[in-house]
Amino acid sequence: MHATRKLWIWLAAICVLSFAVLGWVGTDIYVKAPPIPQQVVSARGEVLFSGEQIQHGQEAGFPPGGQHWVRCGGHGSISPRLVCGLAATVSGAALREIWAQRDYGKSFERLDIGQQAQLNGLLKAEMRHNSHDAKTGT
Repeated sequence: MHATRKLWIWLAAICVLSFAVLGWVGTDIYVKAPPIPQQVVSARGEVLFSGEQIQHGQEAGFPPGGQHWVRCGGHGSISPRLVCGLAATVSGAALREIWAQRDYGKSFERLDIGQQAQLNGLLKAEMRHNSHDAKTGT
């Protein structure tokens, strides 16, 4: 009887610690979540979409049955994070190609290494630019 009591104590301790870690990580995720803007505007000041439209778009991943479509195409084939990364890669490559044609009159692949590095630097700055204004939520 004494040996099983120790096992129950260990089980209880592991459960308490596990839920404590889950609570801590969940709180950390909530605190560090990116802000949802009240509206997204273009460089000219035109409203592209509102915060309500953003929320509605996020709800698309939560169908009425309660299941989350975190995978599409089967079990673990493509996750939304992978889709977002792929979209950023494809749009970045397209933007580099547009800039190469505009600035040098040839495709990105035909540019020399210095020109490619310059366009890659511009792309990095463009993709990482954060214009969110926390005061106005725009």
